[in-house]
Amino acid sequence: MKLNRMNFSRFIYFKELSEELLKLDKRILKGKAPEIIKELDFQAERIFRRQKGGFWDITDGDKVFIGFLKELARSLQSGNPCNSVEELLRKAESLREERLKIVFLAQESVCWPSLESFYHSCVKDERFNTDLVYVPFEHANSNSDVDYFKAYTEELKLPIIRHNEYSVSEESPDLAVFVKPYDCIPIQYHIDAIHKVVERSVYIRYGFEIADYNVDLHFKLPLEHKAWRFIAYGKLVKELAAKHGYRNGENVAVWGHPRADMYRDLPEKKKTLPKELTEKIKNRKTVLWNTQHTIMPGFGAGTYFQWKDEIFKYFKDNQDMFLLWRPHPLMFGAIVNNGFMTREELDAFVRELSAEDNILVDQSTDYRNAFYASDAIVTDGTAFFLEYLYTGNPLLYTPKKGGGSIYNAEEIMKGLYVAREPNDVKNFLDMVREGRDPMKDERDKLKNELLYVPENKSVGQNIVDNIAKELTEEEKRKATSFFEGLR
Repeated sequence: MKLNRMNFSRFIYFKELSEELLKLDKRILKGKAPEIIKELDFQAERIFRRQKGGFWDITDGDKVFIGFLKELARSLQSGNPCNSVEELLRKAESLREERLKIVFLAQESVCWPSLESFYHSCVKDERFNTDLVYVPFEHANSNSDVDYFKAYTEELKLPIIRHNEYSVSEESPDLAVFVKPYDCIPIQYHIDAIHKVVERSVYIRYGFEIADYNVDLHFKLPLEHKAWRFIAYGKLVKELAAKHGYRNGENVAVWGHPRADMYRDLPEKKKTLPKELTEKIKNRKTVLWNTQHTIMPGFGAGTYFQWKDEIFKYFKDNQDMFLLWRPHPLMFGAIVNNGFMTREELDAFVRELSAEDNILVDQSTDYRNAFYASDAIVTDGTAFFLEYLYTGNPLLYTPKKGGGSIYNAEEIMKGLYVAREPNDVKNFLDMVREGRDPMKDERDKLKNELLYVPENKSVGQNIVDNIAKELTEEEKRKATSFFEGLR
């Protein structure tokens, strides 16, 4: 039978509270006992009020915590509470978790790089006990043929469990980590459901916030509001959250994005590319073309139909160059669902392209090999836009006519190549072919301004260290602040 234990974060609070009580003069303690008991009742009632109407029951860890609060209140009503407080503290020490419990709520495996180094840093860190749960994401344009759970277990070989095999109430995590803010997931894993029973949620966006046409999705959804820490790749996100969000950016923590860790030792990563990919490329200059799924005219960033003819023609005419086309996972669904092509027509087109010697349509569940193999990228306003700056390679931005654009577009585009006319695409590809990159210094400067990377440690470890530090400080502060007016 499982022995329920107090969450480690609750124990930090309880320990600090008990030690503050023991510091008080006995006369003050006796006189202030009613106020202290009222505070203990408030902390217990806060948990009940928060959980009310929720999907999950109060966690087993919080049940233990509430039990100790009630015992502490009873001890304060006795004639000599000090001995009782010391005894309770020793008992709590024996009935608390040894580590902070953190659960990662993973979705499509293509999003895993946004959590990977953070997750592995937690697993290796003795301060944390780490769980990984697969929470399926459903969208009208999703490819139902992809088994993402299988990708986690067989390709990534991670100890992940299905969402319906995990109980938030029984496992009692101190923190829950989200990678997407949308509600296309089982209702019990919506932020509203988790927030009712888990004190702190951490949000790391699956991509890099860049588009000004959907600020509501980037800064005004419930998760972005309720997250204890919204972890950001750079100060620009905090500034935009202050401008567009509901919390003035105060919960945005510029600790870096875990994807930055993938680009350490990039030359070594290139040596580990799959043999079938390198044999297909044949040492040719390789351009990654990334296309977004918002392909309807006048909205979003998707520019596939705007530039496809020029791009496909260039590579058919230049067999010494290689095209790695990686469409957004929702793009093919958008093409079919919006009537541009039937599924049969699209499948035939993809087969036709794949038969070309120098074109590969990459629909794999992991995009990293495409990044490592490429010498340059052509992209519209996707999340890959800023991430690709980590590689140091040339980047051509293809803005959509009449659609959305990236934040601070004019300022950011000073360091990028931009396609406004069909010839701009050809000129960029010729430049890559010839090994030229006249804007590299400007782009490196832009990268350093936009993307925060800590010194002497990985982003993943930086996040772990900051979470442990700030959570501990908060719990101690919550306990000690009440006593400041009692001494």
